[in-house]
Amino acid sequence: MMPMEEYIVYFLILTVDIFIFYILMCLFNRYAYKLAAVQERAGQSHSLPGKQHINFNGAHKIGQRQCSQPQKRLIGFSNGQKGRHCQYCSQQKQLINPQGAHKKTKSAYHTLANKITFSKYEMKQYTMIAENTVRKLITQMKKEILSGDLIIDSDFIRAGSSFEGLKVKPDIEFDFLIPLSPPELYRFHFSSKTHGIPAMFCLVPILELQARSIYQKPVDFKKKFCSDWHLQSLAVRRWFQSLADRAVRSLPEISLEVRFSEKGPARTMKIRKSGIPEISVDLVPAIYVCGIYLVAKTYGGITECQHPLKDKLWRMSFSVQEKKILENISSHLPINACHQKTLQIVKHLKQSTPPLQWSANLSSYHLKTVWLHMLQKKSLYDWQHEKLDQRVLELIDNLVRNLRSKILPHFFIGNKHLLLRGKDVPKHVLQYENECNLFSDMHPSTLKQVCMQLEHLKYNLDNTVGKLCASI
Repeated sequence: MMPMEEYIVYFLILTVDIFIFYILMCLFNRYAYKLAAVQERAGQSHSLPGKQHINFNGAHKIGQRQCSQPQKRLIGFSNGQKGRHCQYCSQQKQLINPQGAHKKTKSAYHTLANKITFSKYEMKQYTMIAENTVRKLITQMKKEILSGDLIIDSDFIRAGSSFEGLKVKPDIEFDFLIPLSPPELYRFHFSSKTHGIPAMFCLVPILELQARSIYQKPVDFKKKFCSDWHLQSLAVRRWFQSLADRAVRSLPEISLEVRFSEKGPARTMKIRKSGIPEISVDLVPAIYVCGIYLVAKTYGGITECQHPLKDKLWRMSFSVQEKKILENISSHLPINACHQKTLQIVKHLKQSTPPLQWSANLSSYHLKTVWLHMLQKKSLYDWQHEKLDQRVLELIDNLVRNLRSKILPHFFIGNKHLLLRGKDVPKHVLQYENECNLFSDMHPSTLKQVCMQLEHLKYNLDNTVGKLCASI
């Protein structure tokens, strides 16, 4: 018989071996748990060794043994298809897991939105260049103003998608309103009640405050800019463009970097600097009358050629009000909300689609108007980060409904449910009794073709977003 000391030694050795074996088994099981979780997320949990808990619609859990001979049962899909599925595993044979496909599609929306959005660093760099150039130009334009001209009475006003966080790559564009006021003896007024004025447009009557004394030099303001005591939008545009051209010629430090072109009511300035892409800046002459800015945009409706007032019409601009509304709404939305990305994706779809009827005939303002109505009606919860794909589909679906009814109400004019009514938009401008239809100048056959093409896009939206995401 062995001495008692040897028994004790053997017992201690055996105890240590058992303890070590137990530790190794715990580590192995812990590793198996982590591996199972990783592969479950990847949709490959069917062949994992060891113990795991696989949740199938929140109903089933299994233990150590994997189902090497899985029981088969039929499951239904939203599209009516059926396939064989393991009762306990999440792996499906022959048919793709619809939940997994949906997750991949949702991630494609966010990936696309990130690819088409300028980073804060990029936008800050481009904004600084644009604003510095515009500031130099405006300063020189004030020096070039002659007696009897309109007056540039304040700094420029930032407007448009680049300052609202809605700009889409690749174009780098900025919009600046340039406020103008009349000479000292004159005042502007607002008139939209005259018969035959199209929606969103108005006339600007001129009021002379007092008779000129015999000691004052004659001012040819009325001769330059007015017709029948109304401010002419076309005359103001031509004067503004000529003034900008003169100012650039007087600034050798920017004259080599800048070239001008005409775009609607704006004088478009292209800035070219080495090392950065071309920056496009729209300088829009505007006047402030009765609480709203009016821009010198000539009427371009279907009756333009015959319209007797077309050179006197001024278009209402709600850029300032839109920016305030978006700032107010954004301050209450969830962190990393998807509202901006929703509109950006639809705008990118318009830019990336071949020149079909819908992309050619619908403007970015049409898309933005539908989006603003959604912002007003939807709850804050509906704009959570993970709901991006739902909101993009809903935006297109709402646009289709507007096309079917041939009516797209303006967000401000006639909007009786506007939350900020009377605060940032004057009541006389909202014109409660007269709704403004943004589709009124589009031919019914065009609206029908646009609607059909958007319906096709809606039913193939996931596939289209996936392709665009892969192509960038």
